[in-house]
Amino acid sequence: MSIKLVAIDLDGTLLNHRKEIPFEVAQAVREAGAKGIRVMIASGRLSVSVRHYAAQLELNGPHICCNGADIVMGNGEILHHVELPLSEARVCAEFALEHGLQINIYTATEVLFFDRSEWTERYLQRVPHLNPRFIDLPELEEVSVSKVLLMDHADRIPLHRAQLTGLLNHDLCRITESEPEYLEVLPLGVSKGAALKRVAESLGIQQQETAAIGDYMNDFEMVEWAGFGGSMENATPALKSIAKLVVSTNDNNGVAEFLAAVGEDR
Repeated sequence: MSIKLVAIDLDGTLLNHRKEIPFEVAQAVREAGAKGIRVMIASGRLSVSVRHYAAQLELNGPHICCNGADIVMGNGEILHHVELPLSEARVCAEFALEHGLQINIYTATEVLFFDRSEWTERYLQRVPHLNPRFIDLPELEEVSVSKVLLMDHADRIPLHRAQLTGLLNHDLCRITESEPEYLEVLPLGVSKGAALKRVAESLGIQQQETAAIGDYMNDFEMVEWAGFGGSMENATPALKSIAKLVVSTNDNNGVAEFLAAVGEDR
């Protein structure tokens, strides 16, 4: 059965280490489109950031943002939004403030910060087209949160995850990791995999006609659900273990390899 829909993670997958789309990868995306294959970005990033790269590839959507909490068209239209319960967002915010951690609060349209720190500056350098907004803790009550992201040195993330696991209501939310330094809290049931399923169903595309590729644990459900799941060579061992195809790294045009394989009748 031929593939009709491909979901591609952004950081560590579509983008190289300079946060650019390599020419060979861009060419492969366009060639896939010419064959009638829909290509979409599936990222933990905010919609404005995802759409920045989608525009470079002339992909008009839909795209998966905030690890599946939001599905957004290339023109910015929000097709689907799942809200993280305020109680759990508040737990994360209070935990971060108590422990001096950087926390980014994502809505469907912006990223919010409590204060400016070294981590804030590092994040804004990585995602330069964002217009940050700073809020106080009480203002969180007025926000529809898609997800929260806590940032710290990689060796401390397991400790924070263990502590938060004991504080959060797991009937309302779930925890995942998107990079070694990134700990994320999402609404219950939200994942890139669930979002890919929703998009495929809306387009009348069967599971066996979908493909997905990524590099980290927030891609796990998506790669697992897709009819043809792949991982980058630079991916985590757990993701590689479930992939049907492991391709070269994000600095060696791995996504172009994956799209070439996807283009073959399966």
